[in-house]
Amino acid sequence: MTEQAADGVAVPYWETQEGILDRFSMLAEDVQLSTFNVAVKVYGTALGVTDFVISGDLKSTSCEWCINHVGVVYHRGRFMPDLPRHQFCPHFYDILRIGEPPNAAQQK
Repeated sequence: MTEQAADGVAVPYWETQEGILDRFSMLAEDVQLSTFNVAVKVYGTALGVTDFVISGDLKSTSCEWCINHVGVVYHRGRFMPDLPRHQFCPHFYDILRIGEPPNAAQQK
């Protein structure tokens, strides 16, 4: 993808002013979603959330990782992948359960 510069020389789109502004916009969206997901984990842990689930829309163009992970439940304190996973990834963490896990009463 190229654009014609004023002197007639082809310039790659991402090096044009519009391309650079698009990259800043994509970075801002990525940082915003990433910050939201980290905040959900931090506040959720402070409020006693026990389970998180990856939420978000799936489309025909969704990547294999997203298709396999939307709806997966992650327990607090265990590994949770960073979101967003890729550019334009629309997925986020949602709170699934607050309080003791359902089998906690049986373990006491």
